Amino acid sequence: GGSGGGGGVHTLDLSRMRLLSDVALGVLLRYCARSLRTLTLAACSRVTDRGVAMIASGVAHELTSLDLSECVCVSDVSALAIGCPRLRTLRLANCANVTAESIIAVVTKSHQLATLDLYGCRHASDLVLVTLHHHANAPALVDLRVGLNKMSDAALQQLCARRPHVAVSRSPLVVAVPRVLAAQYRVAFW
Repeated sequence: GGSGGGGGVHTLDLSRMRLLSDVALGVLLRYCARSLRTLTLAACSRVTDRGVAMIASGVAHELTSLDLSECVCVSDVSALAIGCPRLRTLRLANCANVTAESIIAVVTKSHQLATLDLYGCRHASDLVLVTLHHHANAPALVDLRVGLNKMSDAALQQLCARRPHVAVSRSPLVVAVPRVLAAQYRVAFW
């Protein structure tokens, strides 16, 4: 009970902890998730759909930013759609197994989603883009990164025509580059 232990933790960066399992993640979340705003699990290759479900199970209700880039064992992120209502940034770069259906679930339910990184999500298709440009919740979206997936140039052009405020990038970001520099080089290619 209460907010003991690590109740004041707002940012938790566990990136590249390749031995981090879903069980270990669950233990960590129990101690700090009530106040957690930013969670980075990039390249935590043992985190699976079960870990994503634990994040979304209500313990991370305040979460605004989640980075699952290179979490190759994750295929379903749909639990985030309901469990993380304040999510503004979702990075799924090189999550090659994440399904288009689970991305669509997040897009349709996450009213505050502003940044979505789908670079290397090989199952992300034109249907994701169609959902983005037709769904009423999508106006919050301002930054979309795509590439190495099933999205066509025509669908990307339609999205840009209907939502000109969305910056679309088709280039890979280098993780070590500071965000300020990366933001300066966001360019649409087609």
